[in-house]
Amino acid sequence: MVEINPRTSTISIFKTDIESFQKPEVLSLLDSFDNIVQIDFDFEDRDHILRVDSKSNIAQDIESVLISNSIYCVELH
Repeated sequence: MVEINPRTSTISIFKTDIESFQKPEVLSLLDSFDNIVQIDFDFEDRDHILRVDSKSNIAQDIESVLISNSIYCVELH
C-alpha cells in the first residue's frame, strides 16, 4: 500500500497595492517569519496578488505587518 503524505503547508493569497519596485521591501518585512516556505508576486493581476506558502496559517500576521508599513493587504478567501 502506498501512503500519501498530506500537505503540511498553508497557501495564503492576498490582494495588495504592492508595486514591483516594493518587492525588496516586502521580502525584507516578511523575512522575519521563519515558517514561510515561498513568496510569489503577481504584479500583472489587477489585485497585485501576493501568495505566501507557509508551514502554518500566518495570514493575519502578514496582513498586520504589511498594513503597519502602509501597504494595503487583505487575504482573499
